[in-house]
Amino acid sequence: SISLKKHLPQLTVVMSDVSAAALALALENAARNEVEVEALCGDLLTPFAGRQADFVVSNPPYIGTGQLLSLQPEIRQFEPHLALFAGESGLECYERFKAQLHPYLRPGGRVWFELGDHQGEAVTSLFKSPQWKNGTVSNDWSGMERFFSLEKVD
Repeated sequence: SISLKKHLPQLTVVMSDVSAAALALALENAARNEVEVEALCGDLLTPFAGRQADFVVSNPPYIGTGQLLSLQPEIRQFEPHLALFAGESGLECYERFKAQLHPYLRPGGRVWFELGDHQGEAVTSLFKSPQWKNGTVSNDWSGMERFFSLEKVD
């Protein structure tokens, strides 16, 4: 959210996290980068009750709990598990977004998610409905599926 605001200063940027400590650090980074952002603490879309947005960008937890032992030790031991794991399959946050996201977006609103390894097909399938269009998986610079975008139908 800080990078978006830095590169697109005309945007009103509201960021959220379930971790108050992560938000405090993000606000320090925003001040260091001389950008104004609003910070809300809470789970997924809960802090945005009563609001609508043109864009939603999310890097949700996307690792399945069964993958814990396959992670690099520095990730497994030092990254907060709350930021990494989303149920057994790693798809829990995307499932929650599908159930909750539609009313939070204005007509034509766009969404971008970061994806975990090999989740493109599952997330694309999850969002196949008349409420959404243009679901697209994009690769990162190393050629791995990493991003998913879609648009709310007007």
